[in-house]
Amino acid sequence: MIAFALLALAILLGCAALAHLYGTLPGPRWAQIVFLSGAGAAFGLGLTSVIFTVSEQVIWWWSYPGLGLECALLVALVLQFWRKYEDGMGLSAPRASFTILPAAALMVALILATTAIVNGWDSLPQGNWDAWSIWNLRAKFLATPTLAARAWSPMLANTHPEYPLLLSGAIGRCWNAAHEMPNSVPMAIGCVFFLSLIAIVTGGVAIARGATAGLIAGLALACSSSLVLEVSSQYSDVPIAAYFAGAMILLLLDRPIWAGAFAAFAAWTKDEGAMFCAIFVVLIAMIRRDVILRVLLGMLPAGIIYAGFKLFFAPHVSVMFGPGSGARFADGARWETILGGIGGQFLTLGAGWIHPILILAALAIAVRIRLDSKREALLPTLTAAALLAAYTAAMVTAPNEAQWQASTAAGRLIVQWWPLAVIAIIFWLRPAEELAVAAEARQAKPREARQKKVRR
Repeated sequence: MIAFALLALAILLGCAALAHLYGTLPGPRWAQIVFLSGAGAAFGLGLTSVIFTVSEQVIWWWSYPGLGLECALLVALVLQFWRKYEDGMGLSAPRASFTILPAAALMVALILATTAIVNGWDSLPQGNWDAWSIWNLRAKFLATPTLAARAWSPMLANTHPEYPLLLSGAIGRCWNAAHEMPNSVPMAIGCVFFLSLIAIVTGGVAIARGATAGLIAGLALACSSSLVLEVSSQYSDVPIAAYFAGAMILLLLDRPIWAGAFAAFAAWTKDEGAMFCAIFVVLIAMIRRDVILRVLLGMLPAGIIYAGFKLFFAPHVSVMFGPGSGARFADGARWETILGGIGGQFLTLGAGWIHPILILAALAIAVRIRLDSKREALLPTLTAAALLAAYTAAMVTAPNEAQWQASTAAGRLIVQWWPLAVIAIIFWLRPAEELAVAAEARQAKPREARQKKVRR
């Protein structure tokens, strides 16, 4: 129970931090609540993981030294929001009803996804290989302050001790406070990140592109079987996907500081996050130069933690580009294997006729492309394309065997990338609500003409 109380505290702290955005965003009330709840949960888990990991190194002898700071932050944020509520500032939001059919489909998909996740937990209570050999193992070291340094020991050379610590820190924080290590904690944290990802994409797209588009985007993710199965594996790919999506949505909603914070949390989750940050910053400098400094400001706190860990703590045991990288890059057979693996993993995102790309294709046929949205769609499209290209090149040049990369790593990377691709596709399409307004306008013209004739 103590462990789950700490998990609830992290979620509440994150939601309280983002609550002040409520009413300042343009979308309907339900979409803002969904988006801010999902983003808040992810932000809270990232923030408390950083507080735990850093404070444990400073005050190593006290069980969970950051608890007092977290409680103080929560009280301060709640009081700030309450004063804002009393003043009536920024708390008005337009009402809008759900689009019933996609909302019902999303609920059914989430129920089925949750059932599949629970069944996966029954089969893999300690997660799959990387969970118990990397993420949960390091969480056990972090949960014991006197053993924390073993989480990045060079003796773990075969299980990536250089990886960042957000997920392991979030799990270790709860285990440390509870003085026990139940398997239910990493299960619950993985499920929270999955629901957070769905909420970020559903609510964020609904705010930016309308209720129908948001619900369809959430449905496309909930129907992605590879994504759902990854939750049961207890890997870090679903958490990093949530931070990717949060960073992109927050930037598209013109909240660059928050976008930078989410991007930095992605880097603190897994090394692919650093690759995302580099691509994100370069593209923002090219397309949205006016917000680049604010994005960098948002990246600064977690970015410093990431850089400090990599420079002073993480052992240099894994080399992405080393001897033979050039030869591997020029190997056509290796490219063929990797590209075939990526294509195969994309096809297995869904099962048969419920493949998520078919859901998005149906929406595209119904609403069509809106050419005047090119500027909005450009950033997520280029980010998704550049990230996929970078992932492909990294797998080609990595020293690992190509077939292994294609059959294992490619699937996890597609899970990270897919929510960004969904956002990019949706932003190229016309909001369904625009078609409804246009249809009403066309129907109104004959009525007005008939009324004029009657008056005459």
